Amino acid sequence: MSNPYPMKGEEKMKQFEGDIRIYVACLAAFNNGILHGCWIDAEQGSYAIYDDVRAMLAASPMEDAEEWAIHDYEGFCGVQLSEYEGFAEVSELAAFISEHGEIGGRLVNHLSSLDDAKKAIEDAYEVSTNPWLSLPRN
Repeated sequence: MSNPYPMKGEEKMKQFEGDIRIYVACLAAFNNGILHGCWIDAEQGSYAIYDDVRAMLAASPMEDAEEWAIHDYEGFCGVQLSEYEGFAEVSELAAFISEHGEIGGRLVNHLSSLDDAKKAIEDAYEVSTNPWLSLPRN
């Protein structure tokens, strides 16, 4: 993703309009009654997400802004994110949902773990593609 803030201090900032995204807000601005943040593509790597957050903080109307929180998110198929969810987890979850669609999000919700959802998908795929595993057992 290109930097959502082409020039520091620019008032009108580009917003990301992807399918799976997070809205990250500057807490220094928020605590002073100013809404400052941006939508960020969650389907990119964690370092790219962090770079976008750093760019948003650099463009903050508050000097030396360094704290952030996830205030909104879209496309996670019902999976709940905390406002301080790690970018690695956000990126990994977005990649899983992007690959598997709504069923991926439903599995994460049902099993309460991305790792368990990955295992369930892997096991289901193995059974559906291996003729020996799908034979009826007597």
